[in-house]
Amino acid sequence: MSITKGLRAWLNTYDGLAGDRINVDCLPEDQSSYSLDSDPEYFVKPYLDGSQQVERTFVLASCEAFGDDIIQNTEILDWYEDLSSWIRLQSRRRNFPDIGTDKKVSSVSVASTPYPFVVYDNGMARYQIQIKLIYTEE
Repeated sequence: MSITKGLRAWLNTYDGLAGDRINVDCLPEDQSSYSLDSDPEYFVKPYLDGSQQVERTFVLASCEAFGDDIIQNTEILDWYEDLSSWIRLQSRRRNFPDIGTDKKVSSVSVASTPYPFVVYDNGMARYQIQIKLIYTEE
């Protein structure tokens, strides 16, 4: 299994994303659509035995209604806070995504708070968080 496929499948086990709703590198402009995007941040720490520790960042984004409705905006941020709590809980339980036989995940964490990254003229916005994945590769 690839890293992106494994992370996407793992995120789809979160109740708020159930139903295979996450696209990859493509965020449709439909309200409450989601995308898992690759981020260029990438660090590698080689070990003497030839293995390496890899740190990658992904972006989970959604398209949401945007405006001066405090209740609506709070619900969006609450959803992201709940997702962030779920990710922290899975990490504490060491319930990590399966990203392939030669890779072992050691950490999944949320690396940013949710925020409206882009606001569109049509009253929609792209909200997003960053997810950091650390794994060892043989």
